[in-house]
Amino acid sequence: MEENIVIVKCGAEVDTAFYISRNYLLTAYHVICDYAHSHNNYLLSKTSKTDYSIEKEWEEYDLALIKVEDREEESCLPLLSKSVRVGETIRSYGYPDVESNEGLWAKGEVAQRLVDGCADYSISVVNVDRNYDYAGLSGAPILYDNFVIGIAIEQTGDCINFVSIRKIETDLRSLAIQVNKERNLVSIPESIKAELEKCRPNYTAFNDIENALSRTDGNWIVLYGNPGCGKTTISAGFESNDETFEVIGRFFFKVPNDTTSLAERKSLNYFINWIESVYLQVSGTDLPCLSFDKKRESVAQWILMLNNLMATENKCGVIFIDGR
Repeated sequence: MEENIVIVKCGAEVDTAFYISRNYLLTAYHVICDYAHSHNNYLLSKTSKTDYSIEKEWEEYDLALIKVEDREEESCLPLLSKSVRVGETIRSYGYPDVESNEGLWAKGEVAQRLVDGCADYSISVVNVDRNYDYAGLSGAPILYDNFVIGIAIEQTGDCINFVSIRKIETDLRSLAIQVNKERNLVSIPESIKAELEKCRPNYTAFNDIENALSRTDGNWIVLYGNPGCGKTTISAGFESNDETFEVIGRFFFKVPNDTTSLAERKSLNYFINWIESVYLQVSGTDLPCLSFDKKRESVAQWILMLNNLMATENKCGVIFIDGR
C-alpha cells in the first residue's frame, strides 16, 4: 500500500499524492496551484523520481488530478464512495514532515461532519501533536478497510479535515475513474433481481397483499406457501398501486450465489445492521457509528421514528422479510 503513496513537490510545496490508477494520482489543489510558475515539479517515491503534469483541477474541493507517463507498475489504491459516519475508525499515510522523506501512519476516528468549506469531514487523530505543523499530509489518502474514502486537505489543531470520495464521485466518474460503491444492505440482491426479470408478475398475489394492507388493524401480515411457489419473487417484486403504501425495505435470509455466508446473513448482527440501513436511508439521518449493543437498544426507537416519519407524509411504510 505504501508504495502507492508518494511525495509530490511543486516549487517550495512538499506534500502527499497517491495513485488511483496506473498513471493518475490525486492530491490537494493548493499543493500544485503554482505548477505553471515552478520549474521544480516532481513525484518522489522510495525508488524513483518522476515528472508529472496536471490533468484536472477542482478548486472548489481543493483537489487535483495529476498524471505521470510510462509508469510500469499497475498497483493503485481503490476508491470507495462511502457514507462516512462519525465515530468510524480510519487511518491515513502520508509525508507530514516536509524536512524529511519519512512517511507516517496517522490513526483516529471521524470526529464530525463539516458544512462550510471544501472538506466535509474531520478526523480526530490520536498520534498527531496539535502543536506541530503536519502540512505535508495534504493530499494523503483517508483509508477505511484499505479503500480510499477521502483525501486530506488541511490540519486544524489535532484534527485533519478531508474531502470524501462520495462528495466528488460524480466528477471522478465523468473522467472515467473507477469508484467502488458501498455495499447496500437495503437494495435487492443482484441474483434475486435476475430471477425477478425472468418471472411473470403474480398480479393476483399483489392485489391480495394490497387488500390485506388496506384492511389490517395490526402490524404484521404473513405470506406463506410451499417451497418454490414464488414467495421470494413476490417479496422482491411487489409495488403497491396505492401511493399510501411505500415499500421501504426488503430483507432476504437466503440469496442465490450469495457472497455473504448463510450463517452471517441469518445472524442477529446482520439483521440489526440491515434495520439500521433502512432507518438511515429513509430518514436521511446522520447517525454516528454505534456498537452492536447500542444498535440493538435502538431498534424499537428506529421503527417508531420510521412510523412517525411515514405518518407525516400520510403514508404507510411496508417492510418485506423473506424467510425463503
